[in-house]
Amino acid sequence: MEFRSYYAGKTVIRAASPGLKDATVEITSRGEPKFVAGRTPAVKARPYLRFSESTVTNSMIVLGQNNPTRASSEAQGHSARFANDGSFATFWQAEAGDTNAWFRVDLERNVSVSNTKLTFPTPGTWRYKIEISDDGESNWRLLVDQTRAAGTDAERTDAVGGGSVSGRFVRVSVVESPAAQQPAISEIQIFGTQRTQ
Repeated sequence: MEFRSYYAGKTVIRAASPGLKDATVEITSRGEPKFVAGRTPAVKARPYLRFSESTVTNSMIVLGQNNPTRASSEAQGHSARFANDGSFATFWQAEAGDTNAWFRVDLERNVSVSNTKLTFPTPGTWRYKIEISDDGESNWRLLVDQTRAAGTDAERTDAVGGGSVSGRFVRVSVVESPAAQQPAISEIQIFGTQRTQ
């Protein structure tokens, strides 16, 4: 059995079967972000994809969709989970006044990243950098530097400098957004290969 918690707090798992008494397990997750009843948006059901050593390949795969996310802040109605939910109609947006806005996705396994694709809610001057880390807290290594980008397309595909860089957590820091808009991301896609053990 696999259990994934997107927010810190209490989770109750109930197992039921006709003719048998229900069984429950209560799990308390610590850390950030914390679940706040009535404020934290509900996480929609996500399919469980079983990881198997036999599925480890050197073929290019698309990573990041529906993986756990965090962000420096979240504007109401624009949770970090919207930046990798597969829908271009929804998007993560930082709160007003967030001067160091970032979005992070946990790929849940070590990968070698060769390309990234960001889609922003609107065309405009979006400047950003993308980094990767093994633990999500330290030793961030640069994948893409578009802090001086001149393009205004809503969709941006970037090759990783040096061919590929390995890690598990990918962070996008939005350093500039179009006038009167908070930093935001509609979708992130990460292209790479799973690292063999």
